[in-house]
Amino acid sequence: MLASPSTSEDLVKPVGAERRRYPRLVFAPMDGVTAGLEFAAPNGPPMAVQAMVMNLSRGGLGMGIPRDEMGGLQLAEGDFFRVAELRIAYRQVNLSLDTEAEIRWYLDADYLNHVCFGCAFHPTGEKLTEKLRGFIESHFSHLTLA
Repeated sequence: MLASPSTSEDLVKPVGAERRRYPRLVFAPMDGVTAGLEFAAPNGPPMAVQAMVMNLSRGGLGMGIPRDEMGGLQLAEGDFFRVAELRIAYRQVNLSLDTEAEIRWYLDADYLNHVCFGCAFHPTGEKLTEKLRGFIESHFSHLTLA
């Protein structure tokens, strides 16, 4: 049995609006923005993975990795990994970030072709903020922040 909302306000309340700390850019797959990631491996070198970037803010990223490219990688909320760089393939642009990030949420449903997840940068200092600001202003000034 599904629980019904207690008031009609619960039906129209925006979901997640209050938890966003920074405005974000939302990308379509045709924008071609990807991130080079490195996940620690228990026995051996880090596992390098390329993820499609769905959104970007100065506080973190939303991404997706094609299910068939996961290579046995298991994600969990609270896991830390390294964001090595952001790329725009068709423009041949790479931005080295070399920053740590923490997985804040993930969605791994059988009906999806990608495993999707969001992460927060650690730390979010001025140097990282300036790098991201320059990247956005140089390549995505035509997009509106959400």
